[in-house]
Amino acid sequence: MKYIKGIKIISSLLFCIVISAQDIKINDIKNSIQTGPLVGNRNVGFGLKNILEEVVQDQDYNLNDRSENVLDVELIYFDVKRTQSNIALYSKSSSQTEIIAIAKYKKKKVKVKGTAKDITTSLILLNEQGKFTQNSVSVALKKLSENIIKKLKL
Repeated sequence: MKYIKGIKIISSLLFCIVISAQDIKINDIKNSIQTGPLVGNRNVGFGLKNILEEVVQDQDYNLNDRSENVLDVELIYFDVKRTQSNIALYSKSSSQTEIIAIAKYKKKKVKVKGTAKDITTSLILLNEQGKFTQNSVSVALKKLSENIIKKLKL
């Protein structure tokens, strides 16, 4: 009887150790964007780190600043690609927010892209050319985060 209790206690402790091994540390995001209005912008990195933390926690990882499992992300490209067509007073424009990053986890390194697309139609064109929309940026950052986790197979 004591032998069975001992096995239960040991297996419970081992189970706790296995569960706590699922931890990760996300380093500050490095902004290496070379052109455009977001060169050196720390807010983009901070926003991406917050989104990454949410996505990682959704994958049942625990955030731990002392973890040996470290995720490093470097932003290398962030821009809007625009297309527009006009017929008389009718206008259709689309903008695609594109973010590219390099992510490293353990010994694996991947290049990842996240995109979001806005389509606008109007009878008279009244928009701000080449501007980022908050929604597009948020969607692109979320997709980038999900793609990082997917490609690194966390």
